[in-house]
Amino acid sequence: MKISFFLFTLLLSVANAFASDHEFTLANQTRESFEGLYITASDNKDWDANLLLNGKVLTAGGKILVRFKSDAESETWEFQPG
Repeated sequence: MKISFFLFTLLLSVANAFASDHEFTLANQTRESFEGLYITASDNKDWDANLLLNGKVLTAGGKILVRFKSDAESETWEFQPG
C-alpha cells in the first residue's frame, strides 16, 4: 500500500517531465525517508544505479533533481524506493 501510494505520487510529480526533457525534480510526498531510489525503463528487467549518491537521503517532503542520459528513451518509467 505504501509503495503503491509512493509510486502514484512520483508519477504525478513527473508526468509532464518526460514530454521533452530528460531532467526533472522528484518530490517525496510521503511520510518516509529513503536512502535509495532506483529508476528503469518499464521494459527493462534491471534496475539502474541508486539515484541518491554519496549517502544522500530523500527525506519526507524532500526533492531531488533527476537527470537522464541524452540517449535514454522510453514512454514509461518505473521507480523503486530502497
